[in-house]
Amino acid sequence: MTKLSIKLEQFEGPYDLLLELVRQEKLDVSQISLAEVTGAFLDYLRAGKLEPSLVADFLVVASTLLLLKTRAALPAVTPDEEGEMTELTERVRMYELYRAQAEFFRRQWDRTPLLPAHAYGQPPVEQSDQQTYPFLTGEDMQGFFEYILVHLPKQVVPTAHFVVRGRTLQESLQLLHTRLGEVKRFFFHEEVGEAIPQDTAVSFLAALELARQRVVILHQDAHFAAISIEKI
Repeated sequence: MTKLSIKLEQFEGPYDLLLELVRQEKLDVSQISLAEVTGAFLDYLRAGKLEPSLVADFLVVASTLLLLKTRAALPAVTPDEEGEMTELTERVRMYELYRAQAEFFRRQWDRTPLLPAHAYGQPPVEQSDQQTYPFLTGEDMQGFFEYILVHLPKQVVPTAHFVVRGRTLQESLQLLHTRLGEVKRFFFHEEVGEAIPQDTAVSFLAALELARQRVVILHQDAHFAAISIEKI
């Protein structure tokens, strides 16, 4: 991979080496012009010589130099400024980590591709052991389906519909109110008589609703004994 190089008054060589010398304090960061560093990078861009992968290299170098020069220029910083520097330091560290990992994966890929060459070929074709019918045509299949549709059993349509409709809860409440207007106390089975089970269940719910509303009192002497409904 192409190395990004720079030529300054104090240094000439790759960006990485410049950054390493500054970190080891073998070069005075205050003597390095960020304008020259950025200008050299822009020259690469204008000449079209810069690979996309080298952009991260420049960001690491420029960010680190900016951080070091800021620390050197501001010996006493406020807590807010210190926090911003810490954040910048973390971002630079992440840039370097990404760059190192990218280089590692590049070397691994060059050495051992993830997929072997034969993986890009046609997938193997497995022969089916099921019986085939090569002599059948599309017209034959259409004829078979039409025959099946014609001979399917016809759906039986009922000639009449019977819908059994029982009393609603509102109707049962009205009947109980009417009965309570006639007598103060009566037995539940007297009211429902021989009604269908659905009506009996709805009438019982109506009696429970009246008891909840404190309109009546329900009383039963024992299990399965007759239930009396008494108006309060």
